[in-house]
Amino acid sequence: MCQAIYESMYRTPSLPMEIVKAISDAKGVDPIEIEYPLGEFINIEAVELLANQSRVPWTVAFELPDHTVTVRSDGAILVDDTKENTWL
Repeated sequence: MCQAIYESMYRTPSLPMEIVKAISDAKGVDPIEIEYPLGEFINIEAVELLANQSRVPWTVAFELPDHTVTVRSDGAILVDDTKENTWL
């Protein structure tokens, strides 16, 4: 099984924009062609707050209609087109 994974280092002023860029790169489209607002799937302010703190490692993952996105404190943004089923 082939998985498409995009990794981007987000050490730029706008982490939400870097997330949108990573998603658009994984889809092979321009960022303005993304058909859903990022804010409908994740709290953008919370992600920015996490990105601005560096005391502890963290990982945030969220589901989009056709991707799973993972953002890590080490700067990686992963977009994986194969969703995993999870349960608690």
